[in-house]
Amino acid sequence: MEAPTAPTRRAGVALLVGAATVIGLLGILAGIAAAIGAGAAGAGSGVAVPVVSKAQADVPDNVSAVVNGTGLPGRAPVSITRQGPLMLSVYEDVSAPTRILARADVWASAIAAGAAVLILVPVLRSTASRDPFAPRNAPRLALAAAVALVGWGAAALLPVAVAGTVVPGVAAEAGAWQPVFRPDYWPVGFVVALAVLAFATWHGRQLAADTDGLV
Repeated sequence: MEAPTAPTRRAGVALLVGAATVIGLLGILAGIAAAIGAGAAGAGSGVAVPVVSKAQADVPDNVSAVVNGTGLPGRAPVSITRQGPLMLSVYEDVSAPTRILARADVWASAIAAGAAVLILVPVLRSTASRDPFAPRNAPRLALAAAVALVGWGAAALLPVAVAGTVVPGVAAEAGAWQPVFRPDYWPVGFVVALAVLAFATWHGRQLAADTDGLV
């Protein structure tokens, strides 16, 4: 009765590892495609950056296109829409690097998530094979946590940095705006969880080694 169990478990492990590998690769490819798409946008393509009004202490949540600079001589047309924080959309004369960096919240998150999943594939394999304290599992978990943290930082900070370069060029008639840093903090939970798992795995490895030494 026990004989079919091992092949079945191996098939399940292979399926899990294969699925994780595909998901990781798709995440990286999706992030690269998003960055390329942002940079390759045609003439007149805009860039949206997070801002807050200098003139108003509170802008209503239902705000939409409250300013429109179309037709201002020598100035890029702009509009304001509510997408979580206010997003200042500026059109025309936006360089490809600016458009790419402004979309870092999309491509940096996807690439970091995909890379972290690929780093964790060997951990999944060894854990599913009943060896959670394999020698390299703790460093891989720590590396995945670091990659996720860097990805979160890039996704949160780069659009704000771009806003700092875009806002000064907005016409005064379109209102007074300044960049705002309002990141999503939920990805930090994954970073902390991976770091805790890395420490627990390292500690478990040390205990296992001490136990083996006593036998």
